[in-house]
Amino acid sequence: MAKCFPLTISCLLSLTLLRAQADHNFTHADTLRGGITKERAWWDVLRYDIAVKPDFETKTITGKNRIKYAILRARDTIMQIDLQYPLLIDSVIQHDRPVDFRKIDSNVWLVRTLPGKMKVASNGATGSILTSADSLTVYYHGKPREALNPPWDGGWIWKTDKLGRPWMSWA
Repeated sequence: MAKCFPLTISCLLSLTLLRAQADHNFTHADTLRGGITKERAWWDVLRYDIAVKPDFETKTITGKNRIKYAILRARDTIMQIDLQYPLLIDSVIQHDRPVDFRKIDSNVWLVRTLPGKMKVASNGATGSILTSADSLTVYYHGKPREALNPPWDGGWIWKTDKLGRPWMSWA
């Protein structure tokens, strides 16, 4: 009997999780943000270099994000970029050239990367994949979401200190 108890508990938990998933109606947006789409599967982030300039008076920001990424497999040239709604992409630059991009959901963008001369190689000794890398820079702007109950809900905090000086942070 003692051996069956862990199995019974495991089965009950599995059924509960399946029931919870069945009760949720997944949307196209859920799939884009939570899944590994073909536009995400061919690359992996190595590094983000983010620069943000806030404007305290208007509670807006402008910024850029240089994304260095590894190429994991023979690739499509379309890359999925997620940007917090309601921020907007102004331009995307790769190899000193502008590249095409388009918004497909409230915070999901598709970017057509340049082909470049990178190749994916396999390391036969360990079986791991050695990747080549590339980068692009995304320029964006907008009025970011303000945190209503920081740090629990996330977003920007626009306050002043005791002397009335601007104080900004992100939670």
